[in-house]
Amino acid sequence: MPELIITAANCDRWCGPARARTFDFGGHTRILNANQHPIGSRGLMFATPIEEAIELIPEEQWPDLISQKDRDKSWIDDMAADLKLPCKDQNGLGYCHGYGPVTALEVARAVAGLPYVDLSAESVAGRVTGWSNQGGDPEEDLMVLAKYGACAASFMDRANSISPSRWKAGWEQDALCHRAEEYFKGLDSIDLWVAAGTCALRNIPTSPWYNWWSHCISGSYRLRYDSKTRTIYRKDRNNWGGDWGEDGFCWFARGSGRSGGTPSGLVAVRVATPSES
Repeated sequence: MPELIITAANCDRWCGPARARTFDFGGHTRILNANQHPIGSRGLMFATPIEEAIELIPEEQWPDLISQKDRDKSWIDDMAADLKLPCKDQNGLGYCHGYGPVTALEVARAVAGLPYVDLSAESVAGRVTGWSNQGGDPEEDLMVLAKYGACAASFMDRANSISPSRWKAGWEQDALCHRAEEYFKGLDSIDLWVAAGTCALRNIPTSPWYNWWSHCISGSYRLRYDSKTRTIYRKDRNNWGGDWGEDGFCWFARGSGRSGGTPSGLVAVRVATPSES
């Protein structure tokens, strides 16, 4: 199967026209640089800077580590394929800011050995936007995901529903069983390409977003090294269904501009098991 590598030449086709803006959440104040927050009874940690929580792996070490993980078939990508994790589809809903983190949580749960549950990104993003169909800040979705969790999609009255008044009773209680235990936040002071690659090598699911695309996805499924061009690619997954790209996936190379794979922002997700919630 041909691999979809996002480049400046094919960017419009797969990602849509460039939109040189950041996420807009109606003037809502973002909460930044928070290292602790008394969420629930457990006082969960969140928003720890990535470089404090995860030892970053220098890029020059990546080729050898990539070869080893290829031999071991130990990437998140390999596990997701073995578990046959489906590709989510936001179907035009403006909730990418929830779909990225919620997908990362689904993968984190599966990689941790928990049963796969199709989670509702709407149950998270809707809390951020007041249940209106608009964009938001993925970091706020992570805060919701840590405090309230995401309910199973089976509670919704239909796919991509944003009207919880029509959902099955008990969705809020169910959501508490599927929470992010903690997340790590990328800062401007570090190279987010290195952070995303490190997470891939350490099998930590991420949710990157790109201001050039005005879009949030899920990422860090695996890395690939092209020895001829000495180029490293990172495999991410969009939440536009399996018909997009390569079964929903694409490859990015390093770059901060249009079509570049260095995220404008990045969070990495870990989970709380139901017994811990």
